[in-house]
Amino acid sequence: MRFNKYIFTLLFIVFALETGFAQRESNPHAILASRRQNSHLIDRARRLEDEKRFEMVIKLLRDVLSTGKINDYKIYCELGFAYAENGDLERAKKYLENAITLQPDFAIAHNQLGRLVYKQNRTASFMALFFYNLLAPHSIEASQNLSYLKELLIRPVFTANHNEKPLDDFSSVDAIMNAKNSINQSLSNDYPTYFLMRLDWLCTSLMENSAGQTSFFWRFYAPYFIDMYKLHYSKAAVWSLFSQPAEDPELANEVKGFNKWSKRYILKRLYNFSDR
Repeated sequence: MRFNKYIFTLLFIVFALETGFAQRESNPHAILASRRQNSHLIDRARRLEDEKRFEMVIKLLRDVLSTGKINDYKIYCELGFAYAENGDLERAKKYLENAITLQPDFAIAHNQLGRLVYKQNRTASFMALFFYNLLAPHSIEASQNLSYLKELLIRPVFTANHNEKPLDDFSSVDAIMNAKNSINQSLSNDYPTYFLMRLDWLCTSLMENSAGQTSFFWRFYAPYFIDMYKLHYSKAAVWSLFSQPAEDPELANEVKGFNKWSKRYILKRLYNFSDR
């Protein structure tokens, strides 16, 4: 009986990790009460957002966070959205990053963050939107994002010389992408094969320039793309992104392996990222 008990416990832990149900909190009643409270708070914030009263949303949510009793990724995400709509992009970015740190599989935050930096930071935006599409492949936003992703991979970036580089600096990666794209201008990203070629350029550029980087995009997204490339999952990721049928049995197995790896990778980040 004791052996069976241990087996059951082990199976439960594995199930929790595989499905993302494992929780940091230990009191289920406290978790439920907290979720209900936060749900009412977010509903109130969204009603204010519908009325375009973003300053009131910011005050409401910041007052709640200032108590130190709530650390909810959805509240950080709503606060990020409110700051973005109020024109404060830096604070919006900060709170969206906080939401992702707390809950790496919260797709909406990746989408908002990727779109927030779309005009300012090509590589950062690409990684966030790509990540969202893998998490929510059948959403309307994923369909829209695919056109953004195609454009971002071929967009020329001209980096001005500054004495101080921005924290999320991808100028070296952008320079490499600029050079490679200038040689291959006629290759259309509408085709998965050419998109894959450019994705591999991006991954290798990230790998070559990752040493010593400490910003959020470098710490959270870049390792995912580097590991994806090292494990030869780039093609499977692109085929998933384009919703292309994997008619070749070997590629179909690669897609299954990639999806399994990706899910485990995100769960690993859920428990380890905030400690790095």
